[in-house]
Amino acid sequence: MSVQNVAYGQIWAEHYGKIVMIHMFGVGVASAISPFHEMTMGTIPPGYRPSAGVTAAVYSLPATAIVMATPDGMFRLLARDNAVQMNYNVDGTLTYMAC
Repeated sequence: MSVQNVAYGQIWAEHYGKIVMIHMFGVGVASAISPFHEMTMGTIPPGYRPSAGVTAAVYSLPATAIVMATPDGMFRLLARDNAVQMNYNVDGTLTYMAC
């Protein structure tokens, strides 16, 4: 999985048959994400992509954030009520069936 807009931490994908898991561990964004905006965090390679968009909540103090994988291979981080700030870790796992 190619990664972008990440200052530190790790994002990686693994699969077990058709089940795909994308992990974010201690990821810091390269720039803040304003409330209700998104940032592309990477590109999911063919064979790991979902057939429909899937989301999961992730932890990012003090914000609430969501990660999304889309059929075109985009992996995005979306800020909700508060901004996702630089120097705060984002951690979580998105699990889905690949197409």
